[in-house]
Amino acid sequence: MKRSSIILALSLLLLPAAAFSSDSSLSDDREQVYSRASIYKTQGDYRKAIENFSAPLAKGNNTDRINYQIASCYASMKEFDSAQRFARTAITRNPSFIEPYQLIYDICLTLKNYESAADILEDLTEANPSLIQYHLMKGSLYYRNLKSYKMAEASLRRVLSLADEISVPAAYKEQSHLILSEVALQ
Repeated sequence: MKRSSIILALSLLLLPAAAFSSDSSLSDDREQVYSRASIYKTQGDYRKAIENFSAPLAKGNNTDRINYQIASCYASMKEFDSAQRFARTAITRNPSFIEPYQLIYDICLTLKNYESAADILEDLTEANPSLIQYHLMKGSLYYRNLKSYKMAEASLRRVLSLADEISVPAAYKEQSHLILSEVALQ
């Protein structure tokens, strides 16, 4: 009886090790697939990159980074609807991940869809309120492209408020004051 207890105890100790080594090989496979996809992307073979990035999605490994990488590939191919769809999935999975917001913003500027560009910056600054550079971008966009002076002023005043709270380059304050003076002239 004592011998069977020892065997049972040893098997219970070995079980987590076997499970870990199994997960480790899965992790290695995912890393290899991700690396291969990244190489295709770097080489400009976006279809193969998407195919490789999509493999983990099919297995239920739906991460923000994978969705962003796929979005980036679609954007490089100028398939903007697909790019935005995958970027929004990345944002849903991780609202503090900045790159998908930036990608959508860039697409909106390319398409001259300034309202949507402002909307994505609003979403970004709501999810990450201390990102001063995006408040400045938003203020500039509202002023220059949308002629929405009240929204520009609110964004730029937020820049100045943040600049008083955290250490930032002087250019943020200077740009904000410059645009605010232009807004005042309007």
